Amino acid sequence: MNIEWIEIDRLTPNPKNPYKHTEEDIDEMVKILKFQNWRHPIIVDKNYLLWAGHKRLKAAKKMNLVKVPIHIQEFQSEEQAYAFMTSDNELGKRSDIDLGM
Repeated sequence: MNIEWIEIDRLTPNPKNPYKHTEEDIDEMVKILKFQNWRHPIIVDKNYLLWAGHKRLKAAKKMNLVKVPIHIQEFQSEEQAYAFMTSDNELGKRSDIDLGM
């Protein structure tokens, strides 16, 4: 996976993103990024349209960052890209966390 750092203002949030994030969600992501730095790049297509990482982008803007890590993903179709965007969020929701660990 090629990861590059790019200026935030070159990225376009996806208007078809069905997920909404509260200020509390974004603040939590800010804390995570400050604690562990970037572990996952923002996924974009060749036009720098976001397909995964909207909350990370909002957190980066709140932190006044200039650049963020991205990975340019080549999708075969917009349908495939949309399926990726929705599955990226939904698969994580299907796991339970064992807080006793």
